[in-house]
Amino acid sequence: MKRADLFAYSDEEPVCPHVLEFQAIAWSSGDEDDVDGEEEDDEDDDDEEEEARHGGDGDNLAFVVRVFGVTAEGRSVALAIRAFTPYFYIKVAPHWTPGQTRALKDFITSHKKLGVLLVRSVSKKDFYGFRNGKTDTFLRIDCRSLKASKIMAYKLQKPVQGRGIAFPAGEISLYESNIEPIIRFMHMR
Repeated sequence: MKRADLFAYSDEEPVCPHVLEFQAIAWSSGDEDDVDGEEEDDEDDDDEEEEARHGGDGDNLAFVVRVFGVTAEGRSVALAIRAFTPYFYIKVAPHWTPGQTRALKDFITSHKKLGVLLVRSVSKKDFYGFRNGKTDTFLRIDCRSLKASKIMAYKLQKPVQGRGIAFPAGEISLYESNIEPIIRFMHMR
């Protein structure tokens, strides 16, 4: 495995100035204290209550993939990959207006304190039922940590009410929210 290949999915350049090839022997992943994290000043009471219910402060956590291996020369390698973030999708229902979709994006984006990094629209194929190759619009929610991803998915399964929107429980369809991020990472190219 080449070190540069690990960053092929992003615009970031590898930290290592040379190519390091090694055989991956073991993988692990999880949330760790974010050593490079930026503190946010804006406080939201709802987010604090949500964090308390789910076991504390998710603000300082970051998802890290660790790869352990050995080079052809027999040297041990331990690699920490911090550039990958967990994400999941929400299907934009055909009956939603552009205003509802925008309001939902704004609602999700307002939860930065919980660890939401980015919300963007993407076109993907829905794998449920026969679709004849048709693509649908989804919102991709990128989160700082696995914990933040789980908390946000939990919040979206409940009734969502905010500025200009009201979605009853079950109205928002989550996709790939139960896939372990390390599995997704290993399958990305």
